[in-house]
Amino acid sequence: MKRSAPTGFVFVLGILIFSAVSRVYAEKPKADEIIQKVQQRIRSAKLVQARFVQIFQWSVAGERQEFQGEIWIGPNDAFRIESADQLIVSNGKDVWTYDKVNRQVIIDHLNPDQENYLPRQLSLKFARTYRARFEGKEKLSGQTVLHVRLISKNPDVFIRSFELWIDPATWVVRKLSYVDANDNVTTYEVRSVRFLKKAKPSLFRFSPPEGVEVVDLRS
Repeated sequence: MKRSAPTGFVFVLGILIFSAVSRVYAEKPKADEIIQKVQQRIRSAKLVQARFVQIFQWSVAGERQEFQGEIWIGPNDAFRIESADQLIVSNGKDVWTYDKVNRQVIIDHLNPDQENYLPRQLSLKFARTYRARFEGKEKLSGQTVLHVRLISKNPDVFIRSFELWIDPATWVVRKLSYVDANDNVTTYEVRSVRFLKKAKPSLFRFSPPEGVEVVDLRS
């Protein structure tokens, strides 16, 4: 069984790649303060690029799938997320979803109300709907990280909690994991992050390749 990058919740990556340069916290940092530091860069970052690995584990089937991808987040809700099977691009107004396997492009307006489509809004959404709890310091790939759990204020949701592992030197989230209502486990690992000053406008535009099916839902 093969699972492509989800067109909606893959944007959870938006909270993975923002950092804030600050002092290292005391021995017992407060969870809310840690999350606030991670969110600070979201207000000032002009362009961020990150490479990630997503690991999905099916509870019932006992299967595991891993794929690599890249995400760019620009100003005014522009973003670009690409994996081997899928490319999603938005200029902040429209969004192109290109299924590389089936050679189909779906074009639609970007709805600001759909927060799962706006990487810059994700951490703000989590702040409203989840409460943070500091779990302690741990080792991740030989590096000391801060382990924080985000617990939903509403128990009747698809994802009740997230776990974050944050680098206290850079305030970059290095790993995120969650269990959904079906007991499937999804984990994101950030392999690299770059903060850049600007990007070519073409990065957040998309021209469908010749010969692919185009479904334009804008009207």
